[in-house]
Parts: sequence; C-alpha cells; structure tokens
Amino acid sequence: MNINVIEEILEKNKTIAYTIIAFAVLPWLGSFCITTFLTGGDLHPYLENVFRSFNTPNPVIFSTEIVLIYLLCTVLMSFSLVINTLIIILGAFYMDYYSLLYLSPAYMLSCTIGYIVGKMLPKSTILALMEEIPDLRTVAQNMQSSQVSTVGFTKMSPILPFVITNALFGILDFDFKKFFVGSFLGKWPRVLLFTFIGASIKSISEVADKSYNKWWVYAIGGVIFSLSLAGLYFTVIKKKGNASGIDLQK
Repeated sequence: MNINVIEEILEKNKTIAYTIIAFAVLPWLGSFCITTFLTGGDLHPYLENVFRSFNTPNPVIFSTEIVLIYLLCTVLMSFSLVINTLIIILGAFYMDYYSLLYLSPAYMLSCTIGYIVGKMLPKSTILALMEEIPDLRTVAQNMQSSQVSTVGFTKMSPILPFVITNALFGILDFDFKKFFVGSFLGKWPRVLLFTFIGASIKSISEVADKSYNKWWVYAIGGVIFSLSLAGLYFTVIKKKGNASGIDLQK
C-alpha cells in the first residue's frame, strides 16, 4: 500500500487540492473572528442572562434561545465555517456540562447534513481518480469494508476537515446507519475532553491566547489523537484490500 496516494490525488486533481485547502483554512478564520469578538466585548445583556441561568441552583435547561443558538452552530459546523472544537469549548464555558444536551444532537445533525451533501455530489471525479490511482481504489475499499471504525477514528481526530470527511463518506456510499453509529461513538472522546476544558476555564482569553496549562489534559488529547491516527492507519492504509470490491453508484 503506497502511503503517498494523497500526494498523487492532489497532483492529478487541483480542484480537490484547492477544496481541501479552503475547508482547512476557513474554519480557522471563522473561529478567529468569533474568539476576537467574544474577548473584545461583552455579550448582549439578554444572552448574558440566558447563559447566567446555568450557574444558578435551578438552571433553565431548555430554552428557545439556546435551541436557536445551537441550530446556528449546526449550520456553522455543517459547512466548516468554524472549528467544531471551539463550539464544544464555548458551549461548556457558558453552560457547563449542560451544553452536551444541545451539542450532541447539533453535532450529529451537522454530520448528517455533510453526509447527505456527499450523497448528492456526482461520483465521476472520484471514479476517474480510481482508474488513474489503483491505491486510491484500495483505500476506498478498505474504508467501505470497515465503515463504523473508519468513521469513528475519523471523528476522534481534531485536525481532519469536518465537512470534507462527512461528504467523503457520502460520496463513497457508506451505509447511513453505520455512518451514524461511527459518528456517535467516535465523537465522545474528543467531545468530553474539550467539554471538560470549556467547563474549567475562567475566561475566553484562555482559548484565544492558548494559556490553558493543565499538562495532563494535553496528554489525554495526545493519546486520543494518536489512537485516531493509528486506527486510520491500520484500518484504511496498511490493510490490504480487494480493489475490485469497490462499487459506487454514479
């Protein structure tokens, strides 16, 4: 299995390369704008009161305002307009662990939207690339033969472009149930870690200037990231697949 298959893909199709670059850079720009806004001034007093209720003995867990905020977050995550890790941290910062009640469905809905977009995209480009790059067909076959684990390990990674991976699973005709299960299971290690970080920071500036200094949290993050890489390597890259087993619906 040639590990340089990604380089071959980018060399043969510049559109894919530019798309990957765009969706890798765009969420960072969006996240920078959000953190700059939040550290540069106070929230609207109305929103401040909504979030403050979560720090009272009897918090109002469900409210229309929070639902609308997380619907907006769903759109932002679905199209990679912001890093979803930032949404996890900010939600926990303002709402403590109650944020998981909103984040989990918002995250799964954004995954589903990306998957549906991928299903709707034409398969001609990737089919043509498979004809030119045999290793790509093998990688795709490996992904299809281990769908739940492939999706799960992908969701554990904090660096893989969210919208591109969701769309890719749709393009490769992953079974939706397996995609959903893999997304649901794979998100928890990273979501719980960053929820803890968000609930423990004292100000948004700790996110903006990276001053959060609990070394053991970084160590856990490193373990999760390493497990994600190792899982994808042995499941998708190193595994010897049957290239003829791929079957995409055009």
